Amino acid sequence: MRSGVIDLTYWREKCEVIFGEFFVPNVTATNIELGGVSIAGSNIIFTNGVEDGWKWCSILNLPETSPM
Repeated sequence: MRSGVIDLTYWREKCEVIFGEFFVPNVTATNIELGGVSIAGSNIIFTNGVEDGWKWCSILNLPETSPM
């Protein structure tokens, strides 16, 4: 269970406190640099729990070409 107070506005305000008022993440550039959902890596383990709030930022399904 999570508090209804912890929403997108909460996290944006938290980023402003940490990184400054004018910090705007460049999601497109980050995805290009790190591969987005098509990361090029091997031997990576994603430990996603049912109550893990960060699981949506992870790989939840293996791609069709995965050897696993």
